[in-house]
Amino acid sequence: MSILTIITVHLNDFEGLSGTCESIRSKLSGSDVEWIVIDGGSNAHSMEERESLDMVRDYAGQYVSEPDNGIYDAMNKGTRLAKGEYVLYLNAGDKLHPDFSFDAFAETVTGLDASMLWCRADVRDRTGKVYPRKTRRPAWLRYGTAVCHQAVFFRSSVLGSNPYETKFSVAGDYDLICRLYTSGERIELLDIPVCIFDLIGKSGTNKRLTLGEESVVRQKYFSIPGFVSRMIMEFKYLVWQTGTLLPSFRRAWSRFF
Repeated sequence: MSILTIITVHLNDFEGLSGTCESIRSKLSGSDVEWIVIDGGSNAHSMEERESLDMVRDYAGQYVSEPDNGIYDAMNKGTRLAKGEYVLYLNAGDKLHPDFSFDAFAETVTGLDASMLWCRADVRDRTGKVYPRKTRRPAWLRYGTAVCHQAVFFRSSVLGSNPYETKFSVAGDYDLICRLYTSGERIELLDIPVCIFDLIGKSGTNKRLTLGEESVVRQKYFSIPGFVSRMIMEFKYLVWQTGTLLPSFRRAWSRFF
């Protein structure tokens, strides 16, 4: 068993996948890490796109390309192939942080007894600005996402073969983390920079969908009254709108709140 499996799911985001590969490949050599890429049957038309997929095939320990039933179906598929003690989900377009070290990670986690390791993430907004995003305490899950899922290492033994609810479009990560948290699985917060998360993805652009699904998850695990959950949703949407108009506000909110 390797110490870590990184799972990347992808569909027709060739530039994003290339960036993810670039951030991982230089760190793979000699490391006890496997990289699994689950492609949803992308259509590579140009030479650049075909070269991108060829590069990924060269570096990925396992590469699967076939139609699936969405992002969480693909992530479940990758989970069933994983052989690592821990699993990290790093989607196409997201990047492994330049300061992240596989060797340092292996040394840090030796002896830890936790099902989830919550680490640090940077985010990149629409302007290209990269800034840190605050990782909150687990109690924050009652209000919404407390940590970037791309900065969470899951112990594979608690994931099972289908950890993600495929009925969700964007909140499957939040659902998984809440399910493990409320079932009593132990969480460890570590000051390790893991990823650079791209806000331009589906969950970052369709905020109403994201917040609506978050509300469903919040009521499912924490029995929060519907009107309270609705107030939380509207407040978070207001914060998001303000951050869209004023990137400096978004950066401050992500850093401190």
